[in-house]
Amino acid sequence: NAGIYAILGNNQGAGPAGVFNITDTTNSSRVVSATTRGKGPAGFFEQTSTTVWSPALMTRTDGQGAAFNATSSSANANAAEFVVQNITNRRNAVMASTLGMGNAGSFSIDNANNTTAAVLAKTNGPGAAIQAENTGAGNGFAGSFTLTDPLNGYPAIQASTAGNGSGVRVMQSTGNGPGMDVFMQNVNSPANGFNAEQRG
Repeated sequence: NAGIYAILGNNQGAGPAGVFNITDTTNSSRVVSATTRGKGPAGFFEQTSTTVWSPALMTRTDGQGAAFNATSSSANANAAEFVVQNITNRRNAVMASTLGMGNAGSFSIDNANNTTAAVLAKTNGPGAAIQAENTGAGNGFAGSFTLTDPLNGYPAIQASTAGNGSGVRVMQSTGNGPGMDVFMQNVNSPANGFNAEQRG
């Protein structure tokens, strides 16, 4: 019946409202599975307290698989969406960090016919669409771009603007280094170290 729960767990004390556990180490089934043919979500988690810092949903794994996996088999749906609805919230919609030796984030396209960007950043505000910072004590880049295909004739970085400002601006704010370095490391290359072309 509409409005009637198939299962309802309610705890007014200090313990959890429900616990599901599989103790058989050979069992490859899900601990919990939720499916719906209706118009609502298959699962909903909400943290209603405005004073606690606990997440609405926490996942953790000690195995080799991902702690969270989202897959879309639809032809017109995102695999995951993250939205901050409070216009005064200054925190990130998505935050990723690692204490290990791998990347904090990785985005890849495995479709050779896909001509879109692996990462798209857009903003309608005055801030930058992309900002990269290196806060380490040693030498390191804030950004690195590499083309690995030797037959690729496109530049590693391309910048364009429809406005009246420069297509590229390099600022040396506090250091003693040059504004720009160009290193031609291929000693057999006949190309110039720097090309400038004016059209118009």
